[in-house]
Amino acid sequence: MLKTVLEKAYAWGTRLDRAFTKPTRLPTFVVSVGNLAVGGRAKTPLVIDLIRFFQKEGYEPVVLTRGYGRKSKLAIEVGPSTQVEDAGDEPFEIYLRTQAKVLVGSQRTENALRYLKKNSSSKNVFILDDGFQHWALERDLDIVLIKDQDFSDRLLPVGRLRESSAALKRADLVLNLDKDCHKKTSLSTKEIVFSREQTMAITTRAGSQDRYFEDLSQIIGFPLQRKEFQDHLSGEVLRKELLKLNAEINVLILGMKEAVKLFSADELLHHDLIHQKDFLNLNLFGREFQVCLSKLDLEWDRSKFKALCEQKLKGFQT
Repeated sequence: MLKTVLEKAYAWGTRLDRAFTKPTRLPTFVVSVGNLAVGGRAKTPLVIDLIRFFQKEGYEPVVLTRGYGRKSKLAIEVGPSTQVEDAGDEPFEIYLRTQAKVLVGSQRTENALRYLKKNSSSKNVFILDDGFQHWALERDLDIVLIKDQDFSDRLLPVGRLRESSAALKRADLVLNLDKDCHKKTSLSTKEIVFSREQTMAITTRAGSQDRYFEDLSQIIGFPLQRKEFQDHLSGEVLRKELLKLNAEINVLILGMKEAVKLFSADELLHHDLIHQKDFLNLNLFGREFQVCLSKLDLEWDRSKFKALCEQKLKGFQT
């Protein structure tokens, strides 16, 4: 009974929030990437894929994101000198992997308008990260990522759903991670021989990461030692946790989301462009690690998305 009351209260609050929020229409194309459940729905890999799509088509994609877990409350544009604590790990990962414009701040509409005052162009495309429940900004295309379990889960605070599956009728494109797409893992380093005893894979991502570790083990050729930490862990805490690893572990496989907390943007960009066949060297209070970077991408059928974009972008072309 109490759970039902809590769910109804949350649903009522969500409807009220939406009803009293007047959305702003930007003079350029806006695509949203969102979900029904909190966390762990591959939004970041999809945002990265959309950026690359628009860049290839000659557009200038700009990401609007909150920057979950960041310390700063200021609106910032991510760049080489930005501190990951100020931007958040996922916005930093998006920037490093695409070099796109990434605007971080809770007031995403204001950030977009401020950007357009200085950079207005018919080639601008805004990508609203985690935007399905962001009522303040109108969008031209809503993409929602789900899993099968979302259809049987319950609303917050009882379950993990922000909205029920009935909300999917608002979406232009729904991608089911259990059917329509899957995560693909790759390593940035090539031609390196790993040791079973000395190598460990680390992740701080939300949701089950079994597939990620299985993919890595298949790439490496043997079952990897694995360690999962709390999502959005701070760099300071991550360093402390790494120092607790068994003494024989001296090779780490890290995703970009973890690496941004341990290396500077310049180090990661330089490694990605120049030294992909080498390890990154990490010194933590005298303990040496060799670091190999993994990359997580999303494989999915883009044909419907391309058709929707072609149709809706016509209204913004001059």
